Amino acid sequence: MSLARKFATVGGATLGSRIFGFARETFMAAALGTGPMADVFYAAFRFPNLFRRLFAEGAFNAAFVP
Repeated sequence: MSLARKFATVGGATLGSRIFGFARETFMAAALGTGPMADVFYAAFRFPNLFRRLFAEGAFNAAFVP
């Protein structure tokens, strides 16, 4: 497989991911709107993602382990 084909594969996958993410956000906005329920929904997902970033992805260890 040539290098250009590998670049195209990764670029295409990234583009597809961005399109699906945009569609997900569009559907969530249509379902929840901009009211307090949307705020609660996004806050409920923000905390687990914060803990994943701190503990699972190594930020916590990198900060406290020399």
